Amino acid sequence: MPLHGTAAWRPEGPLATLLFRRYGDDARTILQLISWEPALGEVVIEGQPYVGAEFVYGVTNEMATSLTDLLTRRTRAHLHDARATRRAARNIANIVASYAGWDSQEIDLQVSAYEKLVESELSAAGLAL
Repeated sequence: MPLHGTAAWRPEGPLATLLFRRYGDDARTILQLISWEPALGEVVIEGQPYVGAEFVYGVTNEMATSLTDLLTRRTRAHLHDARATRRAARNIANIVASYAGWDSQEIDLQVSAYEKLVESELSAAGLAL
């Protein structure tokens, strides 16, 4: 039985290769999102290679229901650089809002919850924001 995410398709180009390494054959779904909405192909966190479509994919295909889930588990952005991810959190929430069914109030709640997590973790480690 073949493993999910494996197929004969192989990526062409740096973005497709990066996505293929993360998502296997499911990278094609993310690339399709980018073809429909090219802005989703832009990097959204300074210094990290995550594009907007990866967060949309997390909401639409991986059952992510919170911004914190997207940033800590569906991607590893939080682990790589929590400060940079915190700075990008509102932008990412805005990108996924229509897919997640979030209004402006929910966006504010999601961003606030993530910011509190970052502040708590950095504070516990004796680190500044």
